[in-house]
Amino acid sequence: MRSTRVFFVLILLLFLTIALQNSSFKTQDKKDEKIEVMPSPKAKPQATQVPSPTEKIEVIVPTLAPTALPAVDNSYVYPNSFNYSKNGNRISFQTVDSPQTVTDWYKAKISSLGFSAQSFVQTSSNDNVLNKLVAANGEKEIRVEISKDSGNQITEIRLFLRNF
Repeated sequence: MRSTRVFFVLILLLFLTIALQNSSFKTQDKKDEKIEVMPSPKAKPQATQVPSPTEKIEVIVPTLAPTALPAVDNSYVYPNSFNYSKNGNRISFQTVDSPQTVTDWYKAKISSLGFSAQSFVQTSSNDNVLNKLVAANGEKEIRVEISKDSGNQITEIRLFLRNF
């Protein structure tokens, strides 16, 4: 008999707990409802004046056709190269030839110019290559940097010509 009373009391507590939870969810839903109030504009928006350019703008349309390297003696540009870019006296380009082949070509080129001051530094580490060649005579100077990163098929060449 005692266990039956305990059983009924537990069931009664269960029903009360469920009833209280349901009523708290309903009041929570009402609290989540929001009333949205739209502010009224105080001033009407004004259109702004469209600025006009003061100087003429020249539009350059890129083309896919290769262009010649401007104002540079092409005899200093590695013969099997592509992707020329020029910034002042600095010229950059690329080749699929090995860095050693490019370095040998520039060493021969510098020797043929008869420059008295020459410096050749070749470094290679973990298949990363960086070779620097510098030569000068009294008035002219040539600097060549040849690099190739590990796993890359392209050799980068940067050339600086002073007083050429």
